[in-house]
Amino acid sequence: MTDSTTAQKAPMTLCEVFQYQAGMADYIVRTNSAGIDQASSLVAPHAGGNCANWVLGHLVSTYDQVLPALGQDPVMPEEKVRRYARGTEPITPEEATPFPELLEAWSEATERIQAGLADFPETRLTEPVAGSPSGNSGETIQTWLSTVMNHQAYHGGQLAVLRRLIGMAGAIR
Repeated sequence: MTDSTTAQKAPMTLCEVFQYQAGMADYIVRTNSAGIDQASSLVAPHAGGNCANWVLGHLVSTYDQVLPALGQDPVMPEEKVRRYARGTEPITPEEATPFPELLEAWSEATERIQAGLADFPETRLTEPVAGSPSGNSGETIQTWLSTVMNHQAYHGGQLAVLRRLIGMAGAIR
């Protein structure tokens, strides 16, 4: 009989690591977005910085690019997520998707990322990514997923700063 407190656990697989990172990103995004309404989501920093609405839409847009590689469908129509693509101009109130809708899309995208990773064969992680989003000619699914998870955490942290900018208390202590 083994003591459950001292029993060794098997190391996490890479897909489990990516699932864990996606879960952490979800926590960061949800916590930093809590209580932000549509009007507040459109407050942007000076010099053309992006508002919380654009950042959250960008996070959904990023997952929507990954989902097909994991055997999952994107959550938002292409015409909506295109507005939140990297390098796009700051969003205007007229173009902005309602923040609650973006939060719902984020939740669905996270669920699909988790499901796709749960069923993803580890042997495929070394496959090349056609048309690497980062321009890396040696990009594999593994390096791409690693970059995406870091990207999601980076922008999740921006939501914490934007939360303060709109006058809300910090959410993660």
